[in-house]
Amino acid sequence: KNQVNFELGEDIHRENQDKLWSNANIDGRTHVSNREFSLIHAKESIQAIKQYHIVRELIDIINNPKNKHKICYITIYNLQLIIDYAYSNHGQLVYILYERNKLLDSLSNQQSNNLTYQLTNNLTNLSSNKQISNFSIYVRKRPLTSLELMNGCYDICYTNKQSITLHNCQLARNGRQLHMIHKHYFVDKVFNEYIDNYTFCINAIEPLISWAISGNESTLLCFGQTGTGK
Repeated sequence: KNQVNFELGEDIHRENQDKLWSNANIDGRTHVSNREFSLIHAKESIQAIKQYHIVRELIDIINNPKNKHKICYITIYNLQLIIDYAYSNHGQLVYILYERNKLLDSLSNQQSNNLTYQLTNNLTNLSSNKQISNFSIYVRKRPLTSLELMNGCYDICYTNKQSITLHNCQLARNGRQLHMIHKHYFVDKVFNEYIDNYTFCINAIEPLISWAISGNESTLLCFGQTGTGK
């Protein structure tokens, strides 16, 4: 995960006062719920998320070997300088997202090779009635409800084929600085909020049913917030 700090328009350089407060047991962040906090600072949070995606899209353009745009000739180091100038303290995102893309490519190639290996082994083991153990993690993103949209809620989750990025905005203890923390999670497969139930079940559930019908054991564990469609 990586963290980007941005100011609320006030002087945040109060090191002496922070030292005096360092042992305090009072935490102003507990005075409001997470949802209330996200709505109070929605403008700043949404702006930070937009800046994150601008950097992500620039990295995607540079990493695409088929792209002949002039921006592709910019080095990662130079892009860091440009982003730091445009968005204070965001230059570090360039290197983080560049390395993240490399990891995603590696995972994609590894999964492709593993799939061929598993298919070959499955056919061999089925013929000899051996039990196969295979564990996969799938994630399905739920869309925002109409009530959430009406109340001003916004999307903090970005999905890729094999990764999820959660944008978590937090308030510093002194109440004068926000931290936008981008947390990256890598799984076997991610389904976005637009996929329908049929497509999801064909991809995630049907293989387990077919495996069980063939005389083997299948287990499905559903984990998630209440009301999200488990």
